[in-house]
Amino acid sequence: MKEKDFKNKSIVFPKRQRGDPVLSQDALFIPSQWEFKLAIDNFGLKNFKTSRLDFSSLYFLSSRNKRIAIVGPAIGAPAAVLILEKLIVLGVRNVFVLGSCGSLQDDIKIGDIIIPEEAIREEGTSFHYINRDFVPRASGKMVGLISKICLGQGLDHKIGKIWTTDAPYRETIKKVEEYKKQNILGVDMELSALFTVAFLKKISLGALLVVSDKLSSLKWKREFHSKKFKTSFRDGCKIILEAIERFS
Repeated sequence: MKEKDFKNKSIVFPKRQRGDPVLSQDALFIPSQWEFKLAIDNFGLKNFKTSRLDFSSLYFLSSRNKRIAIVGPAIGAPAAVLILEKLIVLGVRNVFVLGSCGSLQDDIKIGDIIIPEEAIREEGTSFHYINRDFVPRASGKMVGLISKICLGQGLDHKIGKIWTTDAPYRETIKKVEEYKKQNILGVDMELSALFTVAFLKKISLGALLVVSDKLSSLKWKREFHSKKFKTSFRDGCKIILEAIERFS
């Protein structure tokens, strides 16, 4: 795609529709269906009324004078960006993402916390928004705040780069070995696209990922439903909620 093509106006674009909810500037986005359910249970919202935001569910949580929109699931870069674009149109300006990832490093274990500050683009969505030389990054302020809260709660965490892919079943031996050597911490399916769109739309977006599986041994170790992952994900819920409460 040529540079000039990115400036062409799209025929299809998000807009506020009749019946759309009124949102404040703060939102928590959880891409995975399983993790969205865990978070809703953890926040005590299971029996509360839910709304719809396109194909995702929407809950509201009031905390410290903030009305936080909690939205999900929307897995993969195309679906995640669709929801992010809609949130922005409805007035959201600060988005925290809570999710999971696969570890690419031997010393990063199941249940460990990763705070991504930069992402490698191997999804297709972001390339429709900006040239391939662009490096997507999280909000530095959000990264620092999430890290500070982790430290305050005595929770170890890693800050660094992640790899975003559209093809989880093509996380090949060659790619994992290459990114392991580059000290890429983990692999997810949304963040490089979300960071890109957040930058272009001039909003703040940061993330906390909990390690759910490992690839560093070149064998797939899955513990999505393990006690260790669930316990760490609950910690992640507390951390991300405090970050939203404190972010300004």
